[in-house]
Amino acid sequence: MSSIARRNLFEDIPRFLVAQAGIMFAVSLVTIQTGVLSGFIRSVGTLVDHANADIWVANL
Repeated sequence: MSSIARRNLFEDIPRFLVAQAGIMFAVSLVTIQTGVLSGFIRSVGTLVDHANADIWVANL
């Protein structure tokens, strides 16, 4: 089964390169989203940590 997949990938090199580019693009998008989430969490945490409030009230 793996020989069929290997043959399909390496016989058509442009198709292989396009697939690799798509995978790299998807990985870069996930990395960017993770960085944005991490930065958002860090900035909100800094706001809460440096506030002078004793009690936080939120509407859920």
